[in-house]
Amino acid sequence: MRLGTRLLLIVLPVVLIIMAGYGTWNLREREAALVAEARREAHVYARAVGLAFEYALRTAPRRDVRRTLNRITLNPAIFGVAIFDTAGNVLFASDLVDTTGGLARAQVRAVLDGADSLVTERTLAGQRVYAIVRSVRDARGRILGVLEVTQPLDFIGEDLRRTRQRFVANTLTLLAALTLLILLAVRRVVTIPLGRLVQDTRRLGAGDLAHRIGDRAGSGELRELGAALDGMAENHEGARGALLHETEQRLVLDQRLRESQKMAAIGNLAAGLAHEIAAPLNVIGGRAELLLRHEDEASPRRRNLQVIIQQIQRISTIVSNMLDFARRKEPRRRAVPLAGVLDGVLEFLEHELVRREVHVTRDFDDADPPVSADPDQLHQVFTNLVLNAAQAMDATDAPRRLTLRTRGRPGTDGPASGWVAIDVEDSGPGVPAEELPRLFEPFFSTKRRGTGLGLVVAKSIVEEHGGQLDVENLAPTGARFTVRLPMSASVEAVHA
Repeated sequence: MRLGTRLLLIVLPVVLIIMAGYGTWNLREREAALVAEARREAHVYARAVGLAFEYALRTAPRRDVRRTLNRITLNPAIFGVAIFDTAGNVLFASDLVDTTGGLARAQVRAVLDGADSLVTERTLAGQRVYAIVRSVRDARGRILGVLEVTQPLDFIGEDLRRTRQRFVANTLTLLAALTLLILLAVRRVVTIPLGRLVQDTRRLGAGDLAHRIGDRAGSGELRELGAALDGMAENHEGARGALLHETEQRLVLDQRLRESQKMAAIGNLAAGLAHEIAAPLNVIGGRAELLLRHEDEASPRRRNLQVIIQQIQRISTIVSNMLDFARRKEPRRRAVPLAGVLDGVLEFLEHELVRREVHVTRDFDDADPPVSADPDQLHQVFTNLVLNAAQAMDATDAPRRLTLRTRGRPGTDGPASGWVAIDVEDSGPGVPAEELPRLFEPFFSTKRRGTGLGLVVAKSIVEEHGGQLDVENLAPTGARFTVRLPMSASVEAVHA
């Protein structure tokens, strides 16, 4: 049930009860006033008629007196008139009183016994009448007779009926007007604003916590309710944002935990395999090199021994990577200028880069901001990245270009809050889009002879330094590996 209907069901019965009580009281007051007015008029008529009949009794013939009585009763305010002699006998009576036999003989006798006048109410010919019985005296005060004047009271009922009809009509009109006004007022002040508030609340309940009610709720208490809902939505929005952020952080931590557990399991397995494989490999390699020394240059077995030695070296490299992955030492950090580290990597791989015809471009930040890191581990990271880039360009016949770029970004809270980004870009074919998400998974490699551990070890070292390693494809060809490392807090000390 709507609010306007409920309000009408409360207000209209109350108004109806009040109006009924007021109408009843008003009708009673009206009836009392009409009766009092009728009595005053009856006394006036009785006095006037008494004077007239005092004169008529002395001078007029009897038939003229009766005719006069009948003419008087033509007045609707007078029901009938009767005149009694001093013995209480009827001398004259109007036709209506005479035929009904409704004479007030007991009151006449009381007036003859000494009372000046008496009043009574009774029913004559089915009508309520008000009767006044008074004496008719001469100038000396002697009683000449008794006069009875009866006045009808039915006009009071008729007047009350009309008053009641007007009251009912007025009450119905008032109720209709009040209903219309209540409906209009409730619609404007309550229903429409409350409807908007309900819609806004449903939007908030559906999860649209960014929605705000504002002034749409109307005024007064509804506006306060809207403001309270806005505050609640704002609080929930903040709580939801915090919850989402916390959930994301938990997912990230959970993912890192799973990766750490997987890495730990792989590390334990790698360490065990490395120990089991290293010793036999050394024996096989030593025997192969010993046999190689005794073979002639033209011997067909020499080529086979060289292949065996190359594969043993490849397996040794894999074992070495597995040991690096499994037993990575704790970094010994200090303020390290990146330019020196990168130049060392290029010098270390110079022969490999020249052999592959790779043209190297250095684009280092002039400020050369240092990072807080272990230089040996950074050397391992960038050696892996530069070598991967050089090997990736083997698949293209276009000019092979390798770019090393450093970019410093000072922090707002001092050097320690800044970052240094190092880009390793190549002009190779790039990384297939479907393989990008798996590039840092252990033992996953895009190279035919790759171990799948180099990038995993590099990423792990960067993250242990509080940094980040990302990869993206360049347009139209090529790939970019970006290492972000925190800037060292002792920038001034390094440059001093």
